[in-house]
Amino acid sequence: MGTFEAGVFGYGDLVSHYIGTGDWTRLVDAESMVPWLYSSSQKTMITYEDEESLQTKLDYVIQHDLGGMMFWELSGDDAQHALVKQMGSALIDGSP
Repeated sequence: MGTFEAGVFGYGDLVSHYIGTGDWTRLVDAESMVPWLYSSSQKTMITYEDEESLQTKLDYVIQHDLGGMMFWELSGDDAQHALVKQMGSALIDGSP
């Protein structure tokens, strides 16, 4: 199971087929503020980035006047480039 290969999911795939569907439960780690999905029937956990967790990181970068941030894989965003656009708005334009 995976978008690109076993265990590697694209954000758009998660939004379309996993988040809020079937027996996938969305949870958020209280310390890292990163979401994860769990399927009890498949005994599978998927951790990922979404707009909410990304905003937490963007707020940190802006608050601490850091020079920017990186992401792992551009092709893992959804077809609308939601996560990249969110980073651009916050870091370049200065808006959330």
